[in-house]
Amino acid sequence: MSNKAFTLIELLVVIAIIGILAGFIIVSMGGAQGAASDARRKADINQLSKAVMIYKTNNPDTPLLIDADGCNIGSDCSPDEIFGSASVLRDPNGTYYSYTSADGVDFTITSTLSNDHKYLFDSSTGTYTEGVGINGVCGTANKAYYITSSSFGTDTFCTGGTLSSTPSFPSVGTPSTWSCIGSGGGIIASCNASKSSSSCISGGGLTCSETVDGNYVVNKYVLSGVTTGTTTWTVPSGVSSVEYLVVGGGGGGGGHMGGGGGAGGFLATTGFPVSGSITVSVGAGGIAGDYPTTYKGGDGTQSSFGSIIANGGGGGGGFTNPTSAPQNEYSYGNNGGSGGGGGAIYDTGVPVVGIGNQGNNGGTGNYPDRSGGGGGGAGLAGSNSSYYTGGSGGAGLTSNILKSDNFATLYVCGGGGGGGQSNGGSASYGGGSGGKLYTIGTDGSVNTGGGGGGGRDTAGGKGGSGMVVIRYLVP
Repeated sequence: MSNKAFTLIELLVVIAIIGILAGFIIVSMGGAQGAASDARRKADINQLSKAVMIYKTNNPDTPLLIDADGCNIGSDCSPDEIFGSASVLRDPNGTYYSYTSADGVDFTITSTLSNDHKYLFDSSTGTYTEGVGINGVCGTANKAYYITSSSFGTDTFCTGGTLSSTPSFPSVGTPSTWSCIGSGGGIIASCNASKSSSSCISGGGLTCSETVDGNYVVNKYVLSGVTTGTTTWTVPSGVSSVEYLVVGGGGGGGGHMGGGGGAGGFLATTGFPVSGSITVSVGAGGIAGDYPTTYKGGDGTQSSFGSIIANGGGGGGGFTNPTSAPQNEYSYGNNGGSGGGGGAIYDTGVPVVGIGNQGNNGGTGNYPDRSGGGGGGAGLAGSNSSYYTGGSGGAGLTSNILKSDNFATLYVCGGGGGGGQSNGGSASYGGGSGGKLYTIGTDGSVNTGGGGGGGRDTAGGKGGSGMVVIRYLVP
């Protein structure tokens, strides 16, 4: 008689089979346990919903507890008496069941099943539902509106879930709130809309005016006094680029056969990236050249928008006798955003140039003609003086940024005309005209960067102040 035993391989095979069978049994038991827990959850939801329905029947004039965000039955739902003795029910895992009601009439009671699906009773339909919950999601109205906005427009309140109630449009300092209520046990989203104050704030010697041009907002800064002013412009929320126009102060006209003042620098562009706070500075116009002491007109002051700098216009030159003072000390105009016109001198003058691409040269003056040259403009150079007549100021430029002010044909940064013996030189837009014999040159127009006109045997005109204009899409 022989004894037989299992080999090692046979034992390993048997153990593996037993392990597989045990795994099936455990999974099956886990599924059975989950099914048993889900059955209890459904029974609890049924009992809780009936408790609330009974409470509604017994108290028809009393609204239900309103809690659009949801509360835990038996914990923070108050008062608990609407659930009766069923308020002690808990989920098999020990968590609370959830109750929501947006209006005190309809309600839902929700639990989470073992497969993570939501199971709930909805009193508005009287049905029990199982499925994946839909979360509430705030719509495009969940944002900060700009000061010029007066309605939600086409913005939506919810892109997921159901709107709790239609909110009123916010005012500055008073936001509007609403909820997007999820279904099937989905989360409730809390939303709000606010209204920001304008970035167009006067101060620092500047006055800011705001206008709306269709979908655009325009902020225009000008001087509130006669000296250069500086303030801060805060980029509105939602704005990442702007258009700008920066105009420097115009140069003053020269006295005593003086040349016209040059226009302030002209800088404009679109699509300029912005963020945070930006320093804004507006330049004043240059002083007028006097007679018989000063002669030469003063330069205008620069304007700026952050790192963008528009130079002031050059002052116009005035007549001097080289036997008493160096002719180039007084007679030539100055460089600037645009060059100032030259005063009358004993020989043909040299035109002074504008800076970079901000403006053009001034014209020359000539002693035998007893006249000064015109100041340069942003668009064209000033002309040379002719027989007894001062030179004309150079033309200015325009920008679409100004169209919201109905300035579709407004030219800024025009040069001032030179003073003449018989006739003063003409001025471009914003610039002052030159005076004839014993007549003061006129001032450049404020907020245009125009150059002052030259005087004839008397004082010239003052340069016009500049401005800064910012234009951007309504956020």
